[in-house]
Amino acid sequence: MLLRMLCLLVLAGPVVAAERTHTVVPEDYFSLATITEVAVSPDGKHVAYAEARWDKADDSRKGDLWVIATDGKSKPVRLTFDRANDRNLKWSADSKTIYFLGNRKREAEKKAPYDGKTQAWSLSAAGGEPRAITREAGGIDHYDLASKANALFYSLAVDHSDSDDFAKLRSQYKLDYGHGVRKISEIHRTNLDNWRTERVYDGKRYVREFAVTQDGKKLAMVTAFDDSVVKSEGESRVDIATSDETRPSWSVWTVTTPPTDAYRKNAASPNAWLENLAWNQAGSALAFTAIFDGHPAAIFSCQHNVARWEISLLESGKDVVGYGRGSGQMLQWHGNKLNWISERDGRSFLNTQQRPEKG
Repeated sequence: MLLRMLCLLVLAGPVVAAERTHTVVPEDYFSLATITEVAVSPDGKHVAYAEARWDKADDSRKGDLWVIATDGKSKPVRLTFDRANDRNLKWSADSKTIYFLGNRKREAEKKAPYDGKTQAWSLSAAGGEPRAITREAGGIDHYDLASKANALFYSLAVDHSDSDDFAKLRSQYKLDYGHGVRKISEIHRTNLDNWRTERVYDGKRYVREFAVTQDGKKLAMVTAFDDSVVKSEGESRVDIATSDETRPSWSVWTVTTPPTDAYRKNAASPNAWLENLAWNQAGSALAFTAIFDGHPAAIFSCQHNVARWEISLLESGKDVVGYGRGSGQMLQWHGNKLNWISERDGRSFLNTQQRPEKG
């Protein structure tokens, strides 16, 4: 977290008031560059960040990838120029490669990964051409990096037909009236050493968000019946998948659902919106936020106790907000401490909570 604060200072630079050349007008908003996300390299020597600028040609603001050294002795270097809305930046364990999501499009190519759909990409911190990690025809939803396992996990949405009372009628008469077919998710793992890809999750549920431990052996997911908001707010849950190390294939995982009482039955409101999953470095504890309409947001922790996972309230109140402020992952662990940024009276604050260890 200290490195994260340092990177913000580096990017901000000295505060010098620019000379005003004209009266400020609404159009000036579109001339602003916005840093939408930052990520500090594991060795602390560089910061990658996404800077978004407005383009009048397509009337939108999209981010490109930049990198800067934290010693303050060099200028920022722009790494991408595709206006592909590069985002969700993550570093490799050796601090040499940056991974990210982007929507690249080439008019001469009509198929993935240059069809404008979301794909995972990698790029050397020294520069060069982005390399497509995924090439899914419909694009992917999310990704995460298991840096110590040198593996990339990604999710994609697929249609699923339920075998309900009307399944035979729909098949016989080719009916489509909004029931029986829903969006669910698959999660795949790509070994970045040999590029072998395996499906590790197909639980017949939609994965709205997921996070993987650094060793790639645990997967936390916010899952719901489908991709609709009504099924996610108040009906989603946190699931945890663990790889079976006794089996030769990575595709063998055990999925468990910790009790939901902490953020449903025992919460101020049962209609929580769950997000911001974050594992600690050791993969022994998980944190996430629950956002409630009309009630303060809350942070929950989840850890394995004897034979099961347990979820408990970690923090709730005015110093918890349900989203980050353009600085990457809202929740971040440093050792045994969880850090987050909150906002009060228009000002941002850094908060730290000590998590007691359980035997």
